[in-house]
Amino acid sequence: MKQISHIWFLSRKRILLLISPLLWFWLCGQKSASGNFQLTDLQANYDAPAVIPTSFYVGVGFAISAAVGGFFGLRFYRAKMEELEQIRIKREQTDMTLHTLYESLKMSEDEVELVHRLGNKREAEEILSMMRSNKLFEEAVDELIEEGSLDAELMAAIHAMRTKLQFNLTNKDCEVINTKMLLPNMRVECSVTAKGRQLAFISLIKEVSERGVRIDPPMIKRRPANLLQFKVIKCRVRRQGDADYEFALRVEEQKTETPGIVWLGHSNDIRKMAIRESERLELNQDALFRRVEASEYEQEMRSVRGSADDYKIKGKIIDMSAGGMKLAITQKLEDPLKNGEIFLFHLSGASLLENMAATVLATIPSGKQLNVHLQFRDSNALTRIKLLQFLHRYKKQQVAA
Repeated sequence: MKQISHIWFLSRKRILLLISPLLWFWLCGQKSASGNFQLTDLQANYDAPAVIPTSFYVGVGFAISAAVGGFFGLRFYRAKMEELEQIRIKREQTDMTLHTLYESLKMSEDEVELVHRLGNKREAEEILSMMRSNKLFEEAVDELIEEGSLDAELMAAIHAMRTKLQFNLTNKDCEVINTKMLLPNMRVECSVTAKGRQLAFISLIKEVSERGVRIDPPMIKRRPANLLQFKVIKCRVRRQGDADYEFALRVEEQKTETPGIVWLGHSNDIRKMAIRESERLELNQDALFRRVEASEYEQEMRSVRGSADDYKIKGKIIDMSAGGMKLAITQKLEDPLKNGEIFLFHLSGASLLENMAATVLATIPSGKQLNVHLQFRDSNALTRIKLLQFLHRYKKQQVAA
């Protein structure tokens, strides 16, 4: 930049030296080659006042305009060169960051080529953003699907890339936008509606691919249930320390020769359920429960002065959070448990003045036991504080053990 300015300064000086004599003769109205110049021309003429020729004003205006234009033009040129230099430095830094990310992920040449193919001739900065955002990554995959150039090998490579970038349900930095984020061996709560009744079961995810989600069907009389009779299966998964996510998946395939393999299609319609107020902890604590119809429930029933004979249901608290708990019941109930019923129980170790009350949200049979999901109700501020303190103490005991 300094060399360019120096050259421009020298060139401008030479031009001024060259045109100065010509400009002088032009302003005087004389030509350098004329031979009719006489001494009388130098005599003062007092007959008329001296008049500055118009050409003088034109020349001065031209010189000033040229100087001002040159000054601002040079400033614009320097600013433009600095801007281009900053863009070049930024691109180099982005390329360096991108290659560092490739190395940290130990990506092969084929994987790097896949990333650039998903980038679809985007700039390095946009590719870097795509590798850091699962939303941008899925948008790039959708663009590739629309092009119709997605074969089985490429689908497998894309799913492997999603796994390598950790765009899954366990990564809390990622927004849950589709079921492709599910992972194998993840527990999913499923439910189907048959003849007006809702049947629930728990299954493990066996495989997740671009094709769909493979789960194990429930067993009925030691045989896999036929899930093809249902169009969709409602599912719910839990992200630890975050919330529950609910979605509906289409039943795509269940072959007769392999009835234990069920493929479900993917879904982008994900509904986020209530955010947990506290971490859910595993208790495995036995307790006695009193069952009350919702229409008969009154807050006075929570008094510890009630008869112990009313607490006839034996159960085990599997896990608990500040908002609710999961209960396992092994004894046979006289009447089927219905959603909306109230369970009263005493939480040992929580130093509560009253018993706890919880509403039945869902019942899920699992072998010989019945899993019951409950939500706490009618809890005042003091009860909530003591419940949180109880969970905190229990967690510290678990860590110490």
